[in-house]
Amino acid sequence: MWMQKYISSAYETNTYCLISEKNNAVIIDPAEIDMGVIRELNEKGAVIRKILLTHGHFDHTKSCAEIVRMTGAKVFVHASDEAKLADIDLAMGSKLDKKNFEPILKYQVVTEGDIIEIDEFRFYVMHTPGHTAGSVIYRFKDILFTGDTIFKETIGATNDRSSDLQALFNSVERIKALDCDFQILPGHGPETTLYYEKKNNFYFTNNWLIVD
Repeated sequence: MWMQKYISSAYETNTYCLISEKNNAVIIDPAEIDMGVIRELNEKGAVIRKILLTHGHFDHTKSCAEIVRMTGAKVFVHASDEAKLADIDLAMGSKLDKKNFEPILKYQVVTEGDIIEIDEFRFYVMHTPGHTAGSVIYRFKDILFTGDTIFKETIGATNDRSSDLQALFNSVERIKALDCDFQILPGHGPETTLYYEKKNNFYFTNNWLIVD
């Protein structure tokens, strides 16, 4: 397996590319990937098959439609964020960047407990609402691709119209309950680990659980 992180756009969004043993590629959150990245994947003989979106914000999806047009890759997003893929304002584009917005019209919705498979890869979907209603984490082996739910020593913002701070606190509590020292690969900033966050993240060291 090969995996690489790319940092792109003015928002320093992390995009993750994985290539399977059979040279099938998965991209997580294709922010603003330049053609150099595509060439690198092509030079490795990789074919982009799947695009996994942790949520529907524009700074995580900007290159998605172009990649789909070039490769025919299948896009996966949670049902609660699917409307963002075709609406620049719902995707926070009005606050981020309206230039070159291209709607994503073909996709498959995911929900809690789904498994996305390709070759030896198995991505488990964990619905973690809060930053947006449709935010998810993809668990792959001992890695959590957390999008904007968790960052090193903090958590995601709640400035989207579908944000819910109480839901985000509940999502944090669910993640805290995981018993493996997962590597956390967030949507922005440096990587971290679950054990580190349990000791150093203010939102992990306090009990924020809200009981419905």
